[in-house]
Amino acid sequence: MRLVDLYYKIISNYRKEMDGNREAENEIRTIRAADNKTDRLESIKYKCNISEDWITNIEEGLEYVDKAIKEERQFIAQQGEVVRIEKAKKASKATVSHLARHSNLITHVPEEEGATLVPDKVYIVEKLADYAVYENRFIYMLLCYLRDFINLRFEKIEDKLTTYNASLYIKKDIYLGRRTVNCEIKLDDEIKHDPFLYEKYRQLSLVERIDAAYQTVLSLLNTPLMIEVGKSPMIKPPIISTNVLKMNPNFKAALALYNYISSYKGDGYSFEEVHEVYTPFDKEMGSDYASLIALTTFTTYKYGNDLKDNLQVAYEEENKKQKELEKQKFIEQLIKLKRRVTESQSDLEKYSIMLEQRIRMLENEIYELNKLKQINEELTFELEKVKEQKKELSEKVDGLNKTIQEQMSEINRLNEKYINDMKASEEAHRREIDNMYIRHQQEINNLKAQHEQEIQNLHSQYQSQIELIQERYQSEINELNEKYQNEINNLTERYENEINYLKDRYETELNETVDKYRDQINVLIESQREEKNKMINEYVSQINDLTEGIKAAKEEREKIMDSYKARIELLDIEKQRITDEFDVRYKQFERERTEFLQEEERKIRENDEEVQRIREDKDVILACFNSLRNEHGLITVDNDFTTKMKFEELEAQYNAFKKLFKNEWKKTKRKIRSNILSNVDVDDKKNTNN
Repeated sequence: MRLVDLYYKIISNYRKEMDGNREAENEIRTIRAADNKTDRLESIKYKCNISEDWITNIEEGLEYVDKAIKEERQFIAQQGEVVRIEKAKKASKATVSHLARHSNLITHVPEEEGATLVPDKVYIVEKLADYAVYENRFIYMLLCYLRDFINLRFEKIEDKLTTYNASLYIKKDIYLGRRTVNCEIKLDDEIKHDPFLYEKYRQLSLVERIDAAYQTVLSLLNTPLMIEVGKSPMIKPPIISTNVLKMNPNFKAALALYNYISSYKGDGYSFEEVHEVYTPFDKEMGSDYASLIALTTFTTYKYGNDLKDNLQVAYEEENKKQKELEKQKFIEQLIKLKRRVTESQSDLEKYSIMLEQRIRMLENEIYELNKLKQINEELTFELEKVKEQKKELSEKVDGLNKTIQEQMSEINRLNEKYINDMKASEEAHRREIDNMYIRHQQEINNLKAQHEQEIQNLHSQYQSQIELIQERYQSEINELNEKYQNEINNLTERYENEINYLKDRYETELNETVDKYRDQINVLIESQREEKNKMINEYVSQINDLTEGIKAAKEEREKIMDSYKARIELLDIEKQRITDEFDVRYKQFERERTEFLQEEERKIRENDEEVQRIREDKDVILACFNSLRNEHGLITVDNDFTTKMKFEELEAQYNAFKKLFKNEWKKTKRKIRSNILSNVDVDDKKNTNN
């Protein structure tokens, strides 16, 4: 089946299923009517007008080309060679003539008189037929030119006439109650070598003639002569008009064909575009595209709402109900036919055929039930495996619980170790801070003592300098007193003033020096105090950071403990939930499996009983049928019941009829008894009345 036929069948079945459904028809009608003026379908195809003149000229010329090839013109070339006598196959006139002129080829004379004179070497002439004459090569060139000339036009015509182009544009705003669909379809389709267009193309008479001419050219090129000529170099225009090409009618016509083809300027064909537009769509076309949009929206809805499984279940249930209805209908027909056969002994063959069908149906059901039974066994096996897996999971859960307990004990041990390490770290930091404070206090005391010692050294140093200066000036004064006794009185006051000035000056310098070093000492003391305070603050901040870290670690540990406890509780809850769910599902599965097995066994028993009953009915009917045939003399010698199979069937029919007879006889006896008893009662009443 072609793909396009398959698509048409699918769409026809799809439309057939939707016919008769009011909701579907209303939806298709609404989609078709929505913005139908914008619907547009354009298709482009081509028609070809082929000139017949070049086809006719080629066809007529090929007849003469064929005749020219059949002439098999050739050139006989002679090639002579002197060979030993053993290699000479055939002697000719040229051989004898050559030997007469060249007696040196006879090198010895036979000893016996009258013996044949045999030369050692002879001249052999070989005649070779050369088909690569100019005329044959011209024919080969002409055929190659015709092949390309026809093929070029043939391919262009075929490509254009077998190309299908179409463009579709649909834009709709569809309102379906509470549902709004905005749909836009834009489609451009191009098919090369379309099969339907190709069939129409091959039916054109001129195309058939072109194809026939092309095949003729190919067949002529494949002739032995042209294959042999094709091994020689091809001639090139201009063509030399030899006597053969001028005088021989076949070659003359071939030359005329060549001149016509080589001077042909046009294409030999022209195309006409066939443009068809459909807008708006008619009812059938609009319904087809509306069905496509409805199917697309349904597919989107199915996957968007994840309804595939639900729809599959509903579809299977619908199929199951349909099969049950068909089965029930068939059984009702079978019961009606059985009643008709029992009452009128007619339609036995039809009833037998339907019984056979029913038996096959029951056998299929038995086969399906056996498959379900096998599936049930497999599910039972899977259930056993699940039980084993449950047992393994329980063991794993116990192992995990044990692992959790071990991890909890390890966590507690690590927490205790962490607390002890933190306490030891705090004590070590506290001791280190105390040691650092004591060490810095000692350094401060040492610096203070060092600076006091430096001050004392400076004081003593300047005091000694002052004393030296006083001693020196005093000596000078004494010397001056001794040396300048006269000037003492005049200069005493000046020197005294000068001494006082120097004394004040040195005292001032001393005080400035003392103040200067005192400020330096104070600066050093202040810097030491600030450095001490800074170090103390740094250590206090480090202690605070450590305290915060210890606090955060404690909080993190508490969070971890809480998370572990929560996870353990969740694991316990999940474990209990999975266990309970598994127990519930297992009990439900066991209950469903038991019910399923009971139902399947009941169905199998019912089917077996029905099969047995139908077979007995069939045997009874066949027995009645054969008895009627025997009664009317329709059983002949050809109906042989002596074979094993036939006799077993006959025996089964006899037993079935015998069973029927016994049952009917029992019913008849009960009826006779009831009639007799009723008559006796009537007689007793009459006697009583009398």
